[in-house]
Amino acid sequence: MFHLVIDLEMCKVPRDYRSKSYRYAYETIQISAVLLDDSFKRIGTLCQYVHPEHHVIDYFIENLTGIKNSQVKKAPKLEEVLIHMIDWLGERDYKIYAWSESDRDQLLHEIKAKEMTDERIQEFMKAEKWVDYQEVFTKRFELSRRLSLEEALGRAEIDPEGRFHDGLDMP
Repeated sequence: MFHLVIDLEMCKVPRDYRSKSYRYAYETIQISAVLLDDSFKRIGTLCQYVHPEHHVIDYFIENLTGIKNSQVKKAPKLEEVLIHMIDWLGERDYKIYAWSESDRDQLLHEIKAKEMTDERIQEFMKAEKWVDYQEVFTKRFELSRRLSLEEALGRAEIDPEGRFHDGLDMP
């Protein structure tokens, strides 16, 4: 069994730019993934920018993530990025780990709104493949509330490397 640790970065879609076809507050601008083997040894990484279809990156998000409009302007759309990642995974049996359910929820919203019907994407998004590692961490440490990733690293006495909110800066 392989383990895919995934992280999304998103930009805001202002209310004025939302429509009946896309009514969500955020849109994916970057997907990063680390593939681990059954011993949790890193065997590969993948990081791709995603072209937002409903707005541009504002100053706040650019400052937070370091991602600029010029980097996503000619990037592939989400469906192409997801298919590329699925092809990269190949025929491996894997679980997907994300910090909270928000990344999976975001992808589900976009897949529906952007009318993606590819069976490989539908298979990738099945709930049984996904693990909310924030929930696992909360139970493991018997916490009364969920922590941010930054707080959890501190609790686990792990010094973060690189910059939060930048998938290209993976330790």
